[in-house]
Amino acid sequence: MARVTKRGAIVGLCCLFLLLPQARADAETITAGDVLRLTFDMSFPGAPPDHFAFGSLDYFQFDIFVTPLEPIGSFTTQLFNGDQLLGTYTSPFATLAMTRFISPTSIYVGPATIVDFTAFNNGTIDGRLEFTISSGSGTLIRTSDELSIGRAIAPLVGSTANMLTSSFTVVPAQAPAPLPEPATIFLTGSGLATIAAVRRRRRAG
Repeated sequence: MARVTKRGAIVGLCCLFLLLPQARADAETITAGDVLRLTFDMSFPGAPPDHFAFGSLDYFQFDIFVTPLEPIGSFTTQLFNGDQLLGTYTSPFATLAMTRFISPTSIYVGPATIVDFTAFNNGTIDGRLEFTISSGSGTLIRTSDELSIGRAIAPLVGSTANMLTSSFTVVPAQAPAPLPEPATIFLTGSGLATIAAVRRRRRAG
């Protein structure tokens, strides 16, 4: 009887472990022209209770790691609320691609793009980030499903919480339609000319 109880306890612990949230580490290849598309929303209406008692949100940051396979010049991240583009952040590439958006009243003074934080603070943002690189390629790795958001409490320091993302996909660049070869153009033109000549003869007869 004791053996059955012990086995049941082990099975129960294993099931509990599987139900716990797991950190995600995705690795995909990204090349110039590809788009890393990440969606998110607010899990709370405005700032989480008792976390930003000293003010509204004004600081939003997204970090990813890219291991270059070919030299990468720069990266660009666009922040959307639904289909509305809020802002674009572009920076020279480093191993850590750090994107930061701040409100017009934020006291943060480092590299950042200023955007309207109204949708963040009233909890209505339908968020989407689109990340691209200017050249080359690399192995893109995200080690977490969380985005840092909070308030800058000093020129280079912020107090942050995290938001879970909804989806993470790399959309490959669409290959341009192949141009027809000269021989193909010639054959197509010849065929059309022949059809036109046959029709003229029939009408004349």
